Parts: sequence; C-alpha cells; structure tokens
Amino acid sequence: MTQRTSSVPPRGGGSPGGTEAGHTIVELLIGAIILGLVLALTFEALVTGQRVTSETATQTAVEATVATALGLMSSDLRQSGGPSSGSGFLIDASPEGGANQRVSFRKVQGFDVAARQTVWSPATIQYWYDAAGQRVKRQEGTGAISIVATGIDPGFSFALGADQVTITITALRDLTTDGRRVTVSTTEKVALRN
Repeated sequence: MTQRTSSVPPRGGGSPGGTEAGHTIVELLIGAIILGLVLALTFEALVTGQRVTSETATQTAVEATVATALGLMSSDLRQSGGPSSGSGFLIDASPEGGANQRVSFRKVQGFDVAARQTVWSPATIQYWYDAAGQRVKRQEGTGAISIVATGIDPGFSFALGADQVTITITALRDLTTDGRRVTVSTTEKVALRN
C-alpha cells in the first residue's frame, strides 16, 4: 500500500500537519463590516453631541441677550412715572420706524418735601429698536447712544397699562443649516411711579 501525501498546506497557511489556525477572506470581511458599523455609530454620536452643544450655546446666548436688555429697561422704567406723573413718559414709533418701539421718560431724581412733589431728572431716557441693525438702543439726555442688545429680531414693543408698562422682546436665531430656529420671547410688566 502506498500512502499519499498532499503538498497543499492546510487552511491558514501552516505546514502540513501544523497547528496554526487562520481566517478566511469571508471572516475578515465580516469583521471589517462590523468594525465599520461600530465606527460609523460612534462618529454619528459625536456629531450629534457636537450639534446639540452648539445649539444649546446659541440658545443660551439668545436668552442672555434678551435678559440683559429686559433687565436694564426694567430697572430704568421702575424709576420713572406714568404719563400723568410729569415724567414725560411717552411710547411712540421708533426713529428707525415701527409702531410702539420707542419709549421716552425721565427718572425720579428725588422728592421736594417743601413742595410735596417728585423731582424728575432733566435728562430724558430713550429706548428704541433699530430694525436695520436688529439692535436695541439707549440714550440718556444728549449723551452717547449705547447698544443694549444685538440680534433682536423682530424686535420689541411697549404697551402702556393703567400703572404699568409691558415690555415684550423677541429674538430669533438660526440654529443649524437645516433651517431650524430658536425663538426667545420674553414679556415683563413693570410698575410705574405716579
């Protein structure tokens, strides 16, 4: 009897009768596909996390801008009087256009005990909306005009009640390139002195 020997090495490229194990091309392709899926999912999670972080930062910035403008206006308005108080209180159109987008008033300077009346500051304070620049502006007397807030779109308005003024500020920002926007609209009612 003759014994036949094969010169073809076993799977895995080892020597005949060896113990080395290997992988077929199919097994390698399946491993590469699984690794690719895991990497793709990881990358998608990172991109989503970065987008959410960016959107949160944008929304926080918009909210801070609105809160700062509203805080400054409210503080000034609390020291003013209504239309019948002699403070020169007036709500009218903004110099840059737009109804009810400017307020003018004088602050309380003190109280004249002898005359028993409020003494108003001679300087008029004005707040108004610059639609072209999407800014809220402030000026005291003939002093410099300061920018209170930027990126305010479509702006703000004032409404006068019996003893209060209602301020509404709205700001819109694009969050991403897919057209989503964040909108922050805040309304505050401020009591006026009489």
